[in-house]
Amino acid sequence: MTVRHDREFWERACLEVRRGAKVGEVARRLGVKARTLQWWSWKLREVADAGHAEFLPVVVEGRSAAVTAGLELETNGVRIRVETGADVRYVAELVAAIRGAC
Repeated sequence: MTVRHDREFWERACLEVRRGAKVGEVARRLGVKARTLQWWSWKLREVADAGHAEFLPVVVEGRSAAVTAGLELETNGVRIRVETGADVRYVAELVAAIRGAC
C-alpha cells in the first residue's frame, strides 16, 4: 500500500533540505524515497520561481508592533493591501488564515 502525502508535507520536508539537511537523511526519517524528495524540491522551487510567494514565519517582539510602511500581499489570486499602522499580529493572523484556505 502506497502512502500519499499532501503538498504541505512535501513543503515541510523541502524546507528542511533548503535549510541544510541532507536529502537522504530527511527522506529516511520521513520514510520516503530520496528521489521523490528531490523531485518535490525541484517542483516547489520551479513554482516559487514562477512568481508565487512563499510565506515566512513572522516573529513579533514587544507589546506593540505596527506595519511601518504599506505593503501588498498576493497569492493564489488573492490580493491584500496592508496600510501603514496596521497591527502586525493582525497581519500575521490574516496571512495564516489565507495560507490555510489556499
